[in-house]
Amino acid sequence: MAARWLLVPALTALTLTAWPVPARAQGGHVHLVVQVVNPIFDDSDQVVFEVQVTNLGPNTATHIETERTVLLCATPTTPLTGCQNTAPQVLQIRDLRAGEHDIFPTAITVPESGAVTIRTNVQVVRVDQHDDLSVPGTCDYGQVPQDDCGTNVLTLSP
Repeated sequence: MAARWLLVPALTALTLTAWPVPARAQGGHVHLVVQVVNPIFDDSDQVVFEVQVTNLGPNTATHIETERTVLLCATPTTPLTGCQNTAPQVLQIRDLRAGEHDIFPTAITVPESGAVTIRTNVQVVRVDQHDDLSVPGTCDYGQVPQDDCGTNVLTLSP
C-alpha cells in the first residue's frame, strides 16, 4: 500500500487572541468570613479593633487583601453621606487553608471633641480563588450584608 501525503499550504500569518482571565478564578472556590470585634481603647487617642478573616473552604485562599474604611459620624442616625470618610487602608494577609483564620488589629484615631459614631468596615477586596458569596464593591456598611465584609459601629460620648 502506497503512503498518502496531505499537502497543507504554509500559514502566512497566524493571529492568536488572548482573552483576559479573571484574577479571582484561579485555584477553586473559597468562602471567606470577616469579623470586626472587641474595641479596645489604648493609652493614646485610638481605639483598636480585632479583625478576623476565616476561610471556610473548601480550597486554600491565596493572596488575600483586605481594605478597611472608616466613617466618622456625629451621631448613630447621621446619614452615611453626612459622615467624614477616612482614607482606606489595604492590608495583605497570609494564605489560609480551609478552616484556618488570621487575626490582626486595626487602629482608628478618635476625634478630640464631641460625640462620635465610628463605623469601621473591613472587606476582602482580592483573593485568587472564587468566593461565590462575595459581590465586590457592594459592601457598604451593612447595606448589602455579605460574609466577606465585617462592620462594627461604636458610639462614643464625651
